[in-house]
Amino acid sequence: MRKITFLFIALVCATMTAWAVDWSTVEWRGNGGVDGKYTNKIKAVSTPELTGGAFINNLQTNSGHASIHIAMPSAEFGAISLDEADYHTSGAGFFPHLDAFKKQETEFTVVCSGTTYTF
Repeated sequence: MRKITFLFIALVCATMTAWAVDWSTVEWRGNGGVDGKYTNKIKAVSTPELTGGAFINNLQTNSGHASIHIAMPSAEFGAISLDEADYHTSGAGFFPHLDAFKKQETEFTVVCSGTTYTF
């Protein structure tokens, strides 16, 4: 029984490690026009990966909120797991508000053109 328990725990740990983000390989998002408040504090990744400069490398103040600008593949947004007050969209731009993120790592999803992106 001990061997099975050990193998189960080892498998769970290996699985968790496989899904973890290696943040040391992710660039800081630029500060943009937010007066230096978020310099070297914001990193972001998506699965599946958004290509073609999807993370606009600056933070912006939009709709009165400091936000990160994410260029989505289209303006065809579906379900978004954030509360409506915690983001806004403009065309194919998605702008999650930085004050919505209270933890060191916050995961959320956005459906765009039928694909679910996890950030």
